[in-house]
Amino acid sequence: MYNTRSIDVAIGIIVMALTVFALIMIFKHDTTMLETSKYTLRAEFERVDGIKVGSDVKIAGVKVGKVSEISINEDYLALLKIEIIGNIRVPSDSVAEIISDSLIGNKYVNLNIGSSNQYLADDGKFEWTQPPVNIESLVGKYIFGIDNAKTDESADTSNNGKSE
Repeated sequence: MYNTRSIDVAIGIIVMALTVFALIMIFKHDTTMLETSKYTLRAEFERVDGIKVGSDVKIAGVKVGKVSEISINEDYLALLKIEIIGNIRVPSDSVAEIISDSLIGNKYVNLNIGSSNQYLADDGKFEWTQPPVNIESLVGKYIFGIDNAKTDESADTSNNGKSE
């Protein structure tokens, strides 16, 4: 009887140790930004559909930061503040875009790195941004056949192809 109890205790200790190890690995993965220096960049977008505070910022698929704040500026554009790991330098002609992991996946900010020899400083602002693709709008256009090229052609035929 004593032998069975010892086995139960040993299994319980192993399970608890594995659980603690798994929790440490999960929190270590999420807190990599806390261990290094970082700086803030700003990006203005027409829309930030699917982005939230804590969303990843990636370069070439590698996480280099996170979204730290979302607000509206005086021009009614969405303003993202993003924290970048301190040793990553972002050229001033880089483009910030919002893209999706998959068709229905999480969205993140992707940085398309430019070729400038000048770099964005702390609190620097991206000159060029690209908002997310609106999947619902694309599906609606496909289903209902709404297409700008078709409306342009009908305008041309109504004037017999002549411009005024």
